[in-house]
Amino acid sequence: MFAIRQVRITVAAAGCTPALRISEIRTVGADTSWLSPLYQRASAAFHFTWVPDAEAVRDAVELVERALAPFEARPHWGKVFAAAPGRLYPRWDDFRVLAPPPPTRGASSATRGWTASSADCDMTW
Repeated sequence: MFAIRQVRITVAAAGCTPALRISEIRTVGADTSWLSPLYQRASAAFHFTWVPDAEAVRDAVELVERALAPFEARPHWGKVFAAAPGRLYPRWDDFRVLAPPPPTRGASSATRGWTASSADCDMTW
């Protein structure tokens, strides 16, 4: 309940509510997958539908992440997020040891941009 209130207050105070269309909040159980947002903890998952305005969405995402920071929120890998998530996943370093290096050829521009801009989530091996 505190996380919901914090997001609502933060986003409304900044005037970013026009960037948000629909919100879904659901509870989910813990799991054992190292890079899952639910690794070893039950959570509340926040999902948003955005307006087609990249700048407004980026600003709103950063505000939502800031509001959820005290709760150590972990982003979903398939969703929009601004923070470099590596530091939020307890088994990140273990994953990097076992995972093959990311492709340098054939990677999408979105992937290259994400890996290049995520200093504390360095995807280079």
